[in-house]
Amino acid sequence: MVSRRRSPALSGRYHGLLYVVLGQVGWFTCVLSAAKGDAWIGVALVAAMAAGHLRLVRRPLREAGFLIVVTVLGFGWESFVFRTGWIAYPNGVIVRGYAPYWMAGLWALFALQVNPVFSSLRHRRVLCALLGAVGGPLSFRAGSALGAVEFIDIWRTYALIGAGWAVMLAGLIELGAAIGSGPPASSDTKKPR
Repeated sequence: MVSRRRSPALSGRYHGLLYVVLGQVGWFTCVLSAAKGDAWIGVALVAAMAAGHLRLVRRPLREAGFLIVVTVLGFGWESFVFRTGWIAYPNGVIVRGYAPYWMAGLWALFALQVNPVFSSLRHRRVLCALLGAVGGPLSFRAGSALGAVEFIDIWRTYALIGAGWAVMLAGLIELGAAIGSGPPASSDTKKPR
């Protein structure tokens, strides 16, 4: 068993703030590299962030499982939205009918933030639904402005993404509590294998 000490920079509210900042860096890197046809850069950054994250959490195997579940569910959702024909991706689609691979990177990035950033929203389903209904479409709008996604039918896409995120945000936050590892290990907590 290995004991991990949490650095002062990762304590309390700074921990969540660090994840917000790194999440934005990761999001912009994924979206901008995808728009330029080099999506592997963003995906590689997210993989490095995930490796660092797994070193900080109390139960890395549980957290890795959570990251995989969210990434697969999210990629499935994005593939469903893509199959409506209401959006198009200029780069990164490897298998016809499925979302581009870099979208899996964005979902992994989101999964990294669920417990550190969004855990305070647990049991606040109405607020989660509102944040998801607004935040999901805004994220796609920003991705479109940066050239990573194109809208074929913008209003249907916004409605579908907003409805999906209104349900998913609360569900993924609850899932993070159930199968995720929780906050990073503190100095007095031993890290189980």
